[in-house]
Order: sequence, then C-alpha cells, then structure tokens
Amino acid sequence: MFGGHGRAFYDEGAMTTVGDRQVPQQIYVEVRGGTSEPDLGLKIEVRQGVPVYTELVLRARPDGPEIRDKDLSYVYLSDWLEEIVAACTWAQDQTGHWMVQTIGGEKGKGERAAAVANVRRVRTGRSRMSQEQLQKVAEVYREHIDTRPTQAVAAAFGKSDRMAARYVDLARKAGLLPPTSPGKKKA
Repeated sequence: MFGGHGRAFYDEGAMTTVGDRQVPQQIYVEVRGGTSEPDLGLKIEVRQGVPVYTELVLRARPDGPEIRDKDLSYVYLSDWLEEIVAACTWAQDQTGHWMVQTIGGEKGKGERAAAVANVRRVRTGRSRMSQEQLQKVAEVYREHIDTRPTQAVAAAFGKSDRMAARYVDLARKAGLLPPTSPGKKKA
C-alpha cells in the first residue's frame, strides 16, 4: 500500500534548526496511490524544534474505490516522518555552506543514516514546553498554593502527579516560581 510515487515540496527560504541540521519549517508530501488505493497528502511542520505531522489527507481516486478502514492501516506515520524529513535535510559542508543532503545511492547511505538519526534523536527527546505553558503552570500552582498545587497542575493539564511535578520544576527553573524549602510553601 502507498507504494506509489511520492514527492515532497518545501520552501528553501523557510528553514529551521532540527538537531544539528536545517530542515524546512513546513514540508508537503503527495503520494499517488495505485489503481485500488487512495492518494495520500501529508503536511509536516517543525514545532518547538521537533518535526510533527499537522495534516493527513486520504483522497479516493476518481477511478478507484472509496476509502476503507484498511487504507488507514497502511499509513506508517512514524517511519515515514523520519524518512521524509531526512530526505529534505540540509547539512553544512566543510566550508560551512548549507547543502541539501544526498541520501540516494551508495554515496548517500551514510548521509541518509545520519539524517534519520538526527530526526529520531529530536523526536525521542522529552516534549518541550513553551514559555506560555510554563507561565500557565506557575499561574495554576499559585492559585492553589494552599490546596495541593501540584495536583491542581495535574488536573489542569490532564497529566499524572509525577508529570505535573516535572512541569512545576521546569517552571521553577525558568524563574517563574521561587525555589522551595522542605515544608515551606512558596509561589
């Protein structure tokens, strides 16, 4: 399934850093399905330094069958994201100039592996919190300082107490909450 021909499009003027490489801020992918397969459209964006899917479209071909459950089972998002972003990766050459990576053929095997590893590394790291999210954590924490503030953060963000404690720690490290002393509440 989806073994058809695919193309990725992006604006070379809108690049951003992912790991130690440059990748497009947005990548559009079109894959033409076979005679009994739908066409597939994808949009990948870099958010907080991590490539993520923001759009997925299946289109029934005019001469093909409707979209079925089985069509969705052939969409391997995780594997494809790494490969697609790696194929659009730019790296610095020895002179410091940014160049698109050659990932095809024998010469490109090492470059492809390095580009995929770069994407995988940033995707498997912990999710990043924006300054706005950290400010919201601090706000919720302060509002509930007298009544289990960490649990209030957990409820507000739909996370476990452990993850909420991590969020509070990140807010402290960002200077949005003061350091604490054992047994003393500070917000």
